[in-house]
Amino acid sequence: MRSTPLDSFRWIPLLYFIHRWCGALFGWLLFIICLTGTLAVFKHPLKVWANPTLISTPAADHYGPDKALSIFRTTYPETQPTLLAFPVDAYSVHLYSYAFRRPSGEATRAWLNPATGRLIEPLPSDLSDFIQRLHAGLWMGRTGRWIVGALGLLMALGLLSGLALHWRRLRRDLFLQPLLHAGRRRWSDIHKLTGTWLLFMHLLLALTGAWLGLESLLRAPGPHPLAMTGEKSKPTAEMASIARLLTAAQEAQRETQPEFTPTHIRFDGFGAAGSTVRVQGDLPGSSLVQRGQTMVVLDAESAVPRQTIDRTREGWVRRILAAMRPLHYGYFGGIWSKLFYFFVGIGSCLLLFSGLSIWAARTKAQSGARHRPVPATDRGNAIERGNVAIMGGLMLTLALFALLNALAQITLPENWLAFLQDFPLSPLRLRSLDHPVTHSHSLPDETWFSRQLSAFIFTWLMIGGLLAACPIRTAWPAMLLGLSLSLAALPFASAQAAGGFLSDWQRGNGEAAGIAAGSWFLALLSALALRRYQLEKVVTSRRQ
Repeated sequence: MRSTPLDSFRWIPLLYFIHRWCGALFGWLLFIICLTGTLAVFKHPLKVWANPTLISTPAADHYGPDKALSIFRTTYPETQPTLLAFPVDAYSVHLYSYAFRRPSGEATRAWLNPATGRLIEPLPSDLSDFIQRLHAGLWMGRTGRWIVGALGLLMALGLLSGLALHWRRLRRDLFLQPLLHAGRRRWSDIHKLTGTWLLFMHLLLALTGAWLGLESLLRAPGPHPLAMTGEKSKPTAEMASIARLLTAAQEAQRETQPEFTPTHIRFDGFGAAGSTVRVQGDLPGSSLVQRGQTMVVLDAESAVPRQTIDRTREGWVRRILAAMRPLHYGYFGGIWSKLFYFFVGIGSCLLLFSGLSIWAARTKAQSGARHRPVPATDRGNAIERGNVAIMGGLMLTLALFALLNALAQITLPENWLAFLQDFPLSPLRLRSLDHPVTHSHSLPDETWFSRQLSAFIFTWLMIGGLLAACPIRTAWPAMLLGLSLSLAALPFASAQAAGGFLSDWQRGNGEAAGIAAGSWFLALLSALALRRYQLEKVVTSRRQ
């Protein structure tokens, strides 16, 4: 094979330095982002699953958009809505939802319960948003998004440096058999195997994630929707009906984008004379376009189209940028693309986990402890303890909070024994407390810490600290056991909160059933990993 400039000895130490320190310094943060990003692929199904008391079965639309808007205006007569989202909108949880601002200026959202005809504010649970905020911004708002964007660039740099190091051995690395080895050799094989087979997808996720994090700093110019106010002498005006506005928008798109499906309507100056509305929607035939980016701007009174924005017809630069979000989250190909991205996300977590495990084993070997028998009370080195505390603690805390979310929404029958209802630590009493994942704000919030976010971080620290304090031989088995039990119990708690397995199967067009199947699948993987770990421990102790 012909040599390349990268084969030169002077490049090898530099490449190793870049690859090693990108993982060592930022590996734990990248693992947090990759793990929560794997879950965020199913953000909208998770939102349906996490609210069983709101969505028991998929409800038919008995209201229509005009009546839905009328209900909002009756409930909040002094408040002007900024957005009305239809049940087909992914953010609406199969309901009508509204965005508006409180008199204090705080932006918020409400949902229309189709069973009662009343507004709900906020949702009973925002578990999926809680996970999404950790993935996209580390709970630090815009500053966190910039940090995540920079981490995406560092992840891409680490991947490219690893590719350069293993370029001559790529063909061999495609067919490694890690289960034939143990210890550091196995983690090395897993690292190479995962990195080789999923290299393109890992680079795609890293670069698109970097753009989404840094886009507020690097936003490309493009057409902006019109916003016309105050063009007429009247201070207020009667807005056209929502049905009329939707019909006008679809007529405006009929020739160029006949598959245009409106998902929500945004009001620019609701009720003001000369104001506009934006009918925004999706293009099912062109799924590689960010949700809601295709729109028609209309005059609010006459429903006359003023502007049409179609990201597929704005040049290749805008076309690529509009595809960044669907390419990053995988919602462009239906359930199959989401499942593929879910397994790619697991592969990303495995790549980082194996790399940090290699680093821990290398550190132990350099300290001269490689060939010493490991005592039963050994707590490992600092990197091993950090791995189990941060990565293991996060996985177990997320599973426990998801289980807590389901338990908190179980409705107690009136004939339950009094001591179960009054027992202070009973999870059944959580329904009367603040929900564990409601109002989960970012860290730099006006209240600094929300109680729910504080509880999550405290639980994570406690679980991580306990795992790090345990001997390394028992820390991972304890984490895997807790993870498998929590995930296995999750579908039962969800079904109980939804009113039975049949209701849980039907609600949200089967989305809750998919979450249940995924939970049991991950519980099985955790149990198998625990079993293999125990068998290897027995073999190792016999050899010693």
